[in-house]
Amino acid sequence: IMSDYLVELRESARQVIGGAAIPACEDKTWPLISELGWLLASVPEELDGLGLGIQGACVLHSELGRGLSQAPFLPAVMTLDAVCESELAEKASWVGRFTTGDFVTAPLAESELNLERLDTGKATFTGLVSAVQSADKASHALTWTGDAACVALISLEQPGVEIIERPTWDITRRLFDLHLTKVALDEQLVLARGSVAQHLITRIQTLRDFAIAADSLGG
Repeated sequence: IMSDYLVELRESARQVIGGAAIPACEDKTWPLISELGWLLASVPEELDGLGLGIQGACVLHSELGRGLSQAPFLPAVMTLDAVCESELAEKASWVGRFTTGDFVTAPLAESELNLERLDTGKATFTGLVSAVQSADKASHALTWTGDAACVALISLEQPGVEIIERPTWDITRRLFDLHLTKVALDEQLVLARGSVAQHLITRIQTLRDFAIAADSLGG
């Protein structure tokens, strides 16, 4: 049973998305999503969010699916949740940045990413990050290693990052593969390591699966 607030949120989202063409164009709907504060739906109140959790996010995913929206709402929500659950320094600042300015994305499939520790003490990522929505417009991407030992944000505007479009029959998703070659790991952007990383990845993937289900039901 949904609360009155969630019902109001659903009706508001239905009205906004219903006013767009089908499919709802990414370039038109994404600014509205940011302006209306929908990215804050599942962000905890202590980080200036709405604190509606996965239920609030799924209400929005359902309505975006109903309008066949092309906006990359899901990867942004996945990354925001990971940031909120992390021990990242200046967490509130990153949440603000990703909800009002920079677009951040995340993979919708599994990663084949390896973390290599260099003799200098620094570390680099090498490998493939698959099905990253709207990666060509993102400043950062959420990534994790294939062994689930590390979760981190990486800047997509650095050497060693190759963004390759992945053709798909689904016109509501623009997907890309990230080919990383010795991409420097910024220790300040590490969200979790070890068993904490494994728990965070499970949480992210669960959120992804619920969101895709809600989107599909809406569609």
